[in-house]
Amino acid sequence: AFSDITNSDVFDYENDEQNPIHRFNQLAASERAVSGHIAVSNFGAGTANTEFDILTGTPTNMISGATTSSFRVVHRKTPTIANLFTDIGYNSYFMHPGSNWFYNRSSVYSYFGINDQVFEDSFDLSKDKKGNMISDASFLRQLKGDIESRRKAPQFMYTVTLQNHLTYNYAKYGYEPELLPLKTGISDRAREYLSVYCEGVRDTSDMIYELAQYLDRVSEPTLLVFFGDHLPNLGEDFLTYRELG
Repeated sequence: AFSDITNSDVFDYENDEQNPIHRFNQLAASERAVSGHIAVSNFGAGTANTEFDILTGTPTNMISGATTSSFRVVHRKTPTIANLFTDIGYNSYFMHPGSNWFYNRSSVYSYFGINDQVFEDSFDLSKDKKGNMISDASFLRQLKGDIESRRKAPQFMYTVTLQNHLTYNYAKYGYEPELLPLKTGISDRAREYLSVYCEGVRDTSDMIYELAQYLDRVSEPTLLVFFGDHLPNLGEDFLTYRELG
């Protein structure tokens, strides 16, 4: 649920470092980067639909006008970016620190051309979590280790993080993260959603910055593509979005 909503003018930062995604903003502003916004098929949930859209080039909305998971239609080898790379000699890799059965990912990604798959059983569930999810820091440690162990062949690597998955209440981390300075007043409920979400988005921003620095140190040329799967659900009827204006 990575987004740049904290770049909005409603936030009243004293300096750039107060913005939870200032590290991401630094990367996006680089002369080596191309950045912008994407349109996805869903809001607040439906991560797998964006995975499908990106990897196949076929928007979920073209499959059905009704609410659906596009992964439900995958029952055979499917043309994807991963299959293209596999066909020219790359190792295709997928990593998600969640359950392999969720969205039937293990089966679907095999049809997508990815048999090198890593799920939550590669993590220590007692040590690698921040709150109730595998942390972005643990995710990055696993990813760097997997890159190092696979460098004998060219790699196509597609990964999905998990830490900032909803819900965004104080119970997620067991404490109340500091709320960012705002130019407007919002309700206690909206403050809760926003502060917990921003705690996670800061960790994601720091993680992607550290990953970019790591990739700069490896000898192989690398293209890094990073995007959010959907905007976060920050309360019923767009509560926090409405209160922020």
